[in-house]
Amino acid sequence: MGITTVFGQNNTGAQQPPAKEKKIKVTDASIMGGFMNMEASVYGSLTDFQLLNPQSLILNENMDGYSSGYGYGGYTYDFRLGALNSGLFGANLGLSFKEKPKSLTQIRVGVAVSGTSVSNFISRTDRSPYDTLTSSQTGQTIYQDSITYHSYSMEYRARQLKLDVSLIYRMYPSARWSMYGGIGLQAGTSLSAYSDINYNEYVVIEGQESNGSYDASVRRSERFKNKNVQEFVAYIPVGVDFRLGKRKEFLKQIHLFTEIRPYVSVLNIPELGSFSGLGMQQVLGLRVTI
Repeated sequence: MGITTVFGQNNTGAQQPPAKEKKIKVTDASIMGGFMNMEASVYGSLTDFQLLNPQSLILNENMDGYSSGYGYGGYTYDFRLGALNSGLFGANLGLSFKEKPKSLTQIRVGVAVSGTSVSNFISRTDRSPYDTLTSSQTGQTIYQDSITYHSYSMEYRARQLKLDVSLIYRMYPSARWSMYGGIGLQAGTSLSAYSDINYNEYVVIEGQESNGSYDASVRRSERFKNKNVQEFVAYIPVGVDFRLGKRKEFLKQIHLFTEIRPYVSVLNIPELGSFSGLGMQQVLGLRVTI
């Protein structure tokens, strides 16, 4: 009986072990916006647009005598993909799992929305006799031509929604100014993908080009929905973080940051195949610590 009593007293008086701190916890939320560009041309060949849109009536017309380039002629562009000054938007949660006095390691998880565009332009100019003018003073004869400008413009656009995951290492996170770096991955598919095809033709009398007086004009356009694209991106984020508040607790939770991301992208367009390229993302954002 005595042994039983002592055991019961020891069990009752034992202290409960302290609750373990969560190894992974949500420490911040952020939104960001910016732009991205690719170190590659964003022009597509006529053949590529015909493959993208085989049902197009405009692209199956006779285009003999047309030259590539935005009205300058003589330029031929290989097909390369990119997002020339495309907008970029993202929203993330920061999950911290290794916090020290002078550093913080976290996983940043969220979504990113960006775009891809490809375009081309081909044109041709035709001249034909229109009128003969004779000066009443000198008797000089002036031949006036009718000039017809033909042009085809083609544009392909896709908007991608991607899962965005990155490993971030922050140095001196409690300081008002801090820096961070890491590595990130994005993967996703398009929300929409479409092509716009346009044909324009107008006639102007030689010598009257500057007054905008057109004798005739023809405009035709088509739009086609394309198959969804898939994109995979690997990037290296490098950023600077600024905490707004110095004394007030509310403002101390609000941070502004800027970030650059050299990246490599692999983009798959079902009608054409896969393409890769190097580029740069640059964003500005707002981060709130929790």
